[in-house]
Amino acid sequence: MGQNRGGRYIRVIYLPDDEPGSAFVITAYPVGPRMLKAVRRRLKRKS
Repeated sequence: MGQNRGGRYIRVIYLPDDEPGSAFVITAYPVGPRMLKAVRRRLKRKS
């Protein structure tokens, strides 16, 4: 999960590729407000 250039959060599903430092992207989709709130809460607890 991460932010794109527009500032929106997306979740990316990928597999490591045979070539070092690369990955095969399976899908990517925007994160809804509930999931984003849960992630922020989880990150806050870890720090």
